[in-house]
Amino acid sequence: MTDYSGWPPPPPNQPGYPQPYPQQPNAPGYQQPYPQQYPPHGAPQPPVFPAPYPQQPHGPQQGSPGYPPYGAPPAPAPKRKRTRLVASTAVVVVAAGGIATYAAMQLTSGSAGASSPRAAVQGLADDLGRGDLVGVLDDLPPGERAAYVTPVLDTVRELQRNDVVRPDANLKKVSGVQIATSGLTFGSTTTINDHVRVVEITGGTLHVSADAAKLPLTQRFLSATHMPTSGSSTEQTVDLAREAAKAGRPLRIAVQLSGGSWYPSLFYSVADNAATDARLAAPTGAERIPDSGASSPDDAVRGVITSLLTGKVAQAIALTAPDELSVLHDYGKLIVDRATYSAAPVTLRSIAFKDTPVAGGTRVSLTKVDIIDHSGGSDQEVSISVDGSCIDMTMAGRSQHLCLDRLIQELTGLAAPANGGGSTPPGGFVMTPAQATAFKHLFSGLTDIGIVTTQHGGSWYVNPVRSYIAEVPNLLAHLQGNDLYALIDLGNR
Repeated sequence: MTDYSGWPPPPPNQPGYPQPYPQQPNAPGYQQPYPQQYPPHGAPQPPVFPAPYPQQPHGPQQGSPGYPPYGAPPAPAPKRKRTRLVASTAVVVVAAGGIATYAAMQLTSGSAGASSPRAAVQGLADDLGRGDLVGVLDDLPPGERAAYVTPVLDTVRELQRNDVVRPDANLKKVSGVQIATSGLTFGSTTTINDHVRVVEITGGTLHVSADAAKLPLTQRFLSATHMPTSGSSTEQTVDLAREAAKAGRPLRIAVQLSGGSWYPSLFYSVADNAATDARLAAPTGAERIPDSGASSPDDAVRGVITSLLTGKVAQAIALTAPDELSVLHDYGKLIVDRATYSAAPVTLRSIAFKDTPVAGGTRVSLTKVDIIDHSGGSDQEVSISVDGSCIDMTMAGRSQHLCLDRLIQELTGLAAPANGGGSTPPGGFVMTPAQATAFKHLFSGLTDIGIVTTQHGGSWYVNPVRSYIAEVPNLLAHLQGNDLYALIDLGNR
């Protein structure tokens, strides 16, 4: 077994770490900078082997065709510019957010709710004060909680498989994040309709502290993303009364009635605050867009597409899941009445789908669509069909066959021109074979994109929130071996 006892390399200013060059040419110890890393444009591009990552156990996918051979880690490069860490920082944010959310979503049957709107808000504050992130998200209404649980759990499982989250992490009590409230005072409670109330918080304090270095991330991930391992803690205390005075109104938290109990609602709180800031009156119960489901998953998705193409937004809202997006049914009329929608200049002739069972529902993916385009002054028939990772498109009598493999080759600059030379993609750098392979695996997940539908009361509805969140674990599931770290290294350039 290869010995990686010396990996990762020691941090700067410790023995064994190359110190930065003096910046002045005449300073003692000055050395010339490294030569240009890549040949000039148009010159043949040399292969880059091996991948600069120590081998980690990932299962049988290691060493599969398409990966460069593993080798000892190279000497650490000089410190990169701050601008080159943007992509890595984004990965850190996503991973840290996924971990914190996972801890809050490690749920079973969920909270039993509270007996009154104010008690529901106080319960949320109590959970924050105890640092109980599980309790905080567990306090959400069942419909909102269900929209997040499965996708988020899947996301963190994929982060663990890709060696980002430590396998021994105690994800029910995540270290590194603490939120506490104290001395809360309440104002009035406003009735929106028979199942929604808004509770005002007039005073108290909110204290938030975070330390990214204490999150349950693997050492490999911390090293690859140059994430600080010390001095990264931040703290902030918010005076809620002072913030209310600056905003001209108290903090408003919406609470939803479900199954005879009250739950703090993220979605209703967002909608209420948006309407309040816009000085719009809250919608009445009579203005609710009623649920109107379809007889099958395909019909639900087809109905939403047809409604949006014809500018009938209320009909599209009626087909959204009444448990996940009850808020959209209640507040949808405010959107419909205050925005201008017009029919798209196309006629949908036919559309076909592929159905895939998923947890709690069915994912509906596009396989073929035929439309008539009226935008060019003369009608043109456009036909698109999807077969695995390839798309066939016919327009104005001309056909084109596009496949993911070829597209990725062109994007990564690895497609050789007719003269046999290399090519440099936009941006002036060449991807290594490992990075090109990682992109191929990542984007192969795009072929599984679809709309999640669920059944309620015998009818089928679309679930937009669940569909969107589910794409994250779907893409991560297609990464293999060292793919994630190849992409991080590309972002560090």
